Amino acid sequence: MKRICFISPSLSQGGLENAVMVIANEMASRGHEVSIICVYNNPIFYELDKSINIILPLYDRKEYSTLSYYWKSALYIRKQVKSVNPDVVVSYGDYINFISVIATRNLKIPLFVSDRSSPDLNFPFFVKLMRKYWYPFADGILAQTERAKQQKQAMMGPKYSNIEIIPNALRTVNPYPEIEKENIILGVGRHYHVKGLDRLIKAFATSATNHWKLMIAGNYGPETENLKTLVQNLEIEDRVEFLGPVKEIDKVFSKAKIFVLPSRSEGFPNALIEAMAHGLPCISYDISAGPSDIIDNFENGILVEEGNIPELSRQMDFLIANPEKRERFSENAIKINEKLSVQKIGDTFYDFITRKK
Repeated sequence: MKRICFISPSLSQGGLENAVMVIANEMASRGHEVSIICVYNNPIFYELDKSINIILPLYDRKEYSTLSYYWKSALYIRKQVKSVNPDVVVSYGDYINFISVIATRNLKIPLFVSDRSSPDLNFPFFVKLMRKYWYPFADGILAQTERAKQQKQAMMGPKYSNIEIIPNALRTVNPYPEIEKENIILGVGRHYHVKGLDRLIKAFATSATNHWKLMIAGNYGPETENLKTLVQNLEIEDRVEFLGPVKEIDKVFSKAKIFVLPSRSEGFPNALIEAMAHGLPCISYDISAGPSDIIDNFENGILVEEGNIPELSRQMDFLIANPEKRERFSENAIKINEKLSVQKIGDTFYDFITRKK
């Protein structure tokens, strides 16, 4: 049995937090002693194994400037890691990983870091500087894709070699065969510009069909009002529904017939792999990393040229008009359950963080 400590921004709804939840639950199910240190005191969205020790800060981010909050967080993380006294620490999150490296220096506890954003994301200068300087002190780096691995190698130089490609583990999805499929195109993502939901709405509005509905699930955010205004201006209010955050998202996946990922940037999109695990035929923009590692074009889904809204609309119409294609994509997509099973990814993850150098 190992004592494994995860460091995460929070356990609120999000792709990073979902990834932490899945692998932490898997490690706990194997009998390991698992702790999760959260940097932000946000509400917990995910269900975690009852044995997992969740640690939340007692202070509020809003009370501190950015730099003072970094320092406060480093002291807090160091104190909690020393209290937990784990065999290994795994930190998730592009903006907090360098803080975790600083916080655990000289504790003689192996530390692994995992970025979750697109490898091409342009970070603020200070964050880029901190990542470049501090990441080489980590004992290992988990990269979600080959592109992410290349980016880390370029950032740190050829001397740093302990980088492992470990895609997100797929949580066990719950199919609901009793739920009847409806003419629904589904998008899942929080209401932020990077998630590209405006592009999905525009593509849907120009679709040739008018007997399908667009459903969007995910946390409200800074783009919520803009998205709702866009729907009104396109005069499609009767065919678009914003579901907000959904606890039982598997029921929504089970009801839809097509899934679309319109993101401008992703690390390794959980929503896409979960949709495929449900056997949904999927369409995604071919952004720099993520979807092309998951979708084999026109075999288990469709990749569309990045930013090409008319082409996205055409491919939506193509799937709507060709149920036999949807069926073939569905049969191939569902194979992802085995490829990214939490057992298989869990084995790779555990082997990497416990491997003797």
